[in-house]
Amino acid sequence: MLRFALFALALLVAVPGLAAEPPPDLLARVDAYRIPRKDVRVTVDVLEVEVPSGQRSGEHGYRVFLNNASESVVEMLSPVERGRRVLMTDDAVWLHIPTSARPLRITPLQRLLGQANTGDVGRLHWDGSYRVVAVEDAAALDRPPMEAAAEAVAERFRPLTDHPLRILHLEALTATATYPRIDVWISAVDSAPVRADYFLTSGKRLKTGWFTEPQVSAQGDIVRAVVFQDDAATGRVTVMHTKDVTDDRRPRSVFTVRGFTEEVFP
Repeated sequence: MLRFALFALALLVAVPGLAAEPPPDLLARVDAYRIPRKDVRVTVDVLEVEVPSGQRSGEHGYRVFLNNASESVVEMLSPVERGRRVLMTDDAVWLHIPTSARPLRITPLQRLLGQANTGDVGRLHWDGSYRVVAVEDAAALDRPPMEAAAEAVAERFRPLTDHPLRILHLEALTATATYPRIDVWISAVDSAPVRADYFLTSGKRLKTGWFTEPQVSAQGDIVRAVVFQDDAATGRVTVMHTKDVTDDRRPRSVFTVRGFTEEVFP
């Protein structure tokens, strides 16, 4: 453990411009591109898209209520899932099905559609669930040909030619963090997320996410979409598109096992 801590410190000091900035502040800055505030209501669309054609092969909708980023309720809107809700806290993840007498305990890796799982939709912040254990300069990236996937939700990717990048190595802090480890490539210019590799407990990489270019909004510059690609899958990707970010502070009682099943959402 001591050896790893010294290694992480060496990496932090070695990266110009990052040594004076505490890693938690850096992660918060990256997170601000995903969801700029922590008590909000967000609409999330998840699509399966064929590449390179851009043809959609499935789509589900969700409404996410965040409480200070550490707790969330996911309301499912698609006809096949309507009425279902998920509660995510630092301690557990619960699924409410209208026909069930009580909520069921599930894992954040529970699949929703394609490569998107419950944790991807319900945990829209990394800050609080992860900590930065190392930072390093990154080599140039070669993004796979998936422009059609971004265009399916009217987004575009940031050009990467000659764009300086850094990697944040994240380690889970909570029991319900979706992945034990995430490697995040960010812009060395403005700290916007560019790519993320998501790992399982075994150390195997589960999938890669490619973030679209930040877009100007009333809440600031926001990255609205991430395209997930499974290492084993070809010809199909999953797009998670966030939109309609609105301030929405709910009582703490909503984010409890009893409260999330009884609350009447708009």
